[in-house]
Amino acid sequence: MNEQQNQIDSALSQQAMILDQKLKYLHTELQRISTLLIEFEKVKLAANNLKEDEVIINVGAGVLVKARIESSNFLYPIGAGYYISLPKDLVSKRIDEQLESAKKNNDMIRVEIKKLENELIELMKKVNYVWIY
Repeated sequence: MNEQQNQIDSALSQQAMILDQKLKYLHTELQRISTLLIEFEKVKLAANNLKEDEVIINVGAGVLVKARIESSNFLYPIGAGYYISLPKDLVSKRIDEQLESAKKNNDMIRVEIKKLENELIELMKKVNYVWIY
């Protein structure tokens, strides 16, 4: 193999490594968003089924406490550790918006993954072409 082929092979290998790293990152993001979607669905279900009644709340480390819900409002995070009190219907609407946004991100990442996988396949064909000749 001559010097030019070595340079081509090295460049193609670097491109393949970069694509592989991007794919790993996108798969991690896809997993994170999938987990987020499940969490949003659970929160939505809980919010819609919550009544002013006695409930059992997990306070951490497997410790549970009985509590009485006295308000139909929820504390909703607005960022930087701050919360606002919102009625159930508004919280449900905001959760729906977050679900929709997460689903769009999920779809965009899947499209990007497919695109990068196709690029990687084409790159591997080039690598095989270089090695054949």
